[in-house]
Amino acid sequence: MQYYNFGLQKKIIAQLDVFEEKEMLPKHLELAFNIDGLPLFKSSKSCFWPVVGCIVNLKCVFCVCLTYGLSKPSNLDFLEDFIQELNNILTHGIFYKEMYFIVEFVEEKSVEVIHSSWVISPGKCFWPKNGARQKARKEEIPDTETWTTHKFRELGHADNYEKASKKCFLALDTSNLDSDSKEVTQGGKTTENLQGDEDVFPTTHKEPGPNDKENLLESKQSRPNDEEENLLEKKLNVILEHVQEINAFLKQSSSTEKELELHPAISVDELLELEERLLTREYRNEVIKYLRRLGGSTAAEMARGAMKACGDNCVWSEFSFRGRKGKRAFCHLVLCKVIIKACLKTHKQADVKGLERDISEYLKHSPRKRGGSTYKKLDHSLSSSSASTIFLMSSDSE
Repeated sequence: MQYYNFGLQKKIIAQLDVFEEKEMLPKHLELAFNIDGLPLFKSSKSCFWPVVGCIVNLKCVFCVCLTYGLSKPSNLDFLEDFIQELNNILTHGIFYKEMYFIVEFVEEKSVEVIHSSWVISPGKCFWPKNGARQKARKEEIPDTETWTTHKFRELGHADNYEKASKKCFLALDTSNLDSDSKEVTQGGKTTENLQGDEDVFPTTHKEPGPNDKENLLESKQSRPNDEEENLLEKKLNVILEHVQEINAFLKQSSSTEKELELHPAISVDELLELEERLLTREYRNEVIKYLRRLGGSTAAEMARGAMKACGDNCVWSEFSFRGRKGKRAFCHLVLCKVIIKACLKTHKQADVKGLERDISEYLKHSPRKRGGSTYKKLDHSLSSSSASTIFLMSSDSE
């Protein structure tokens, strides 16, 4: 059986985008699903088994996942991704064009911006240990092993990080960004409302008239009160935190670049040295990030590129995936797990067995590639055969 998952939430959002242009979006979605066999040819037993979804109150149909085979599915494993995503939608809902939330952490009493993917459940979210603002801007997926969980109170939302950060700045003064229509008071004066598409900092200024000169002079000469001083102190603290985070990120990125100058191992001893460094968790995670940056259009292409980046063909000639024919076993190396994990994180549809096959094929053909153990022999045999051919041709011509 062959299987492909299109993604339930992705398909629902695609339909909502279509109906948003027609201004027909409902407040609630009524979903229905169906699965049945679909024969492809009369002369064979090949058939599709699609899971078809429908938004009933919008009267639109879409395909969630598709299975192909020569008979009925022997089990329901192909529904696992669909059921998991459906449960997540029923529990947490769908975030549609509300990518960022401005929240107040209950215990820490601080206001921050979080990405919608960081929300675990209403009032609870993940939070990184460092570089939170950079990770929110890049829409990074939470690392459940290293990120901490916190309780929060939602103050508002926005569809991009810039608008969310502006609202976060205002929330330090107001702590109330719940609705789009409510106005926020700041320093006794009413500011612009915080609707999604409007600028929270008005840029238009009114020229003072002649009657306002005395008031302007009085306002310039007046000293700020305690509330204004506290407000300025809070804003300065936020700016200092931003500067510290930027400096820490720059130091970390510069040190990371030095550590990750990986060169292909040209001997088994160099590869074993790399294995020792991979035993530390921090270095292992940095290598995974490095391999993910190398990327690849497919999981197989990414696996081949990672193998090429970590070792030369003369090294891989000493290995086979399972250690057969008297060779070393690559599957026992930490590097094997690192490459597979990097590929799985980049290509969500990839599977472990498929990646193991791709790595096994790479190791199988390494000896015959440039630098491999049998490459020179093949080159020599080809040159001798070509020489004999030239000799025969010359004898015929004579």
